[in-house]
Amino acid sequence: MTNNLKSTTLNIKNFGLNLYRIRTEQGKSRQWLADELGYETQRIIYDYENGIKFPKLENALKIAMALGVDLDSMFR
Repeated sequence: MTNNLKSTTLNIKNFGLNLYRIRTEQGKSRQWLADELGYETQRIIYDYENGIKFPKLENALKIAMALGVDLDSMFR
């Protein structure tokens, strides 16, 4: 029996680069996204975009939803 599932590696750098690209293409600021997610400051968004920190899966999903994209597009 063969396993047809592909192995997926979540890449922090890809997430951050995609977050930055999608956010800026939409003309949204870090502060806008922080406000949408209920964060006190935009620093956490900066940290995500620069690969300093990585969000929990739940928060990554909230980010994708706030930007109106599917979660998969955040990791490509």
